[in-house]
Amino acid sequence: MSSIPIPESYESLNLTHINISHYPPSPTATPIVILRLNRPDKNNAFTPQMGQSLEQAYAMFHLDHRVKVIVLTGAGRMFCAGSDLEIGFDDRVERASDFRDTYSPPNPS
Repeated sequence: MSSIPIPESYESLNLTHINISHYPPSPTATPIVILRLNRPDKNNAFTPQMGQSLEQAYAMFHLDHRVKVIVLTGAGRMFCAGSDLEIGFDDRVERASDFRDTYSPPNPS
């Protein structure tokens, strides 16, 4: 059994600047999930908290056999402006290789 609880509906999750809806609209999870970056006032500029929210959501989707398709989109007029440079990087030094394997689901069987 999974240590990650799978919700009946993803719409009730409280994720930082991420909204999740089901398609077609339903009170429970459907095979299609729409994951929306939700910072339209900042052109959906990406933050570390958004990254954590996405990792949390994708970990649940991976375990939930009801979910077959994930559509990633952005609220407002733009998908994503890139990293939010107003927030900065907290003096971190990061390399692309630090994130390459952040989430690697197994190949479909």
